[in-house]
Amino acid sequence: MRVIEVITQGPQGLQGEQGPSGSSFTRQSDYEFPYHYSGNAVIGTEISSSGWTIKRIDFTTPGTPVTLVGTGSWVDRTTLTYN
Repeated sequence: MRVIEVITQGPQGLQGEQGPSGSSFTRQSDYEFPYHYSGNAVIGTEISSSGWTIKRIDFTTPGTPVTLVGTGSWVDRTTLTYN
C-alpha cells in the first residue's frame, strides 16, 4: 500500500509549537514485509531526490518493532542505511 499525503504545519498544534508558520511537507508511506517505511520531505522534493528523511519500522521480531532512521531518496528506501 502506498499513501501520499500533504501535511501543512502551522504555528500551533496539539503539543505546542509544530514548526514555522506556513511550512509544508510531503509524506510517503509504504509497507513491504517485514518493514514499514514512512518518509517526509519539503513540498516539491522529488521522490528520487536525496532530501527525504525515512523511518523504517522492522517487524521481524513479533512484539518488538524496531524503528531506525535514514536519509536519502524515497525511491532508494529499501537499500538505504538505517541507524
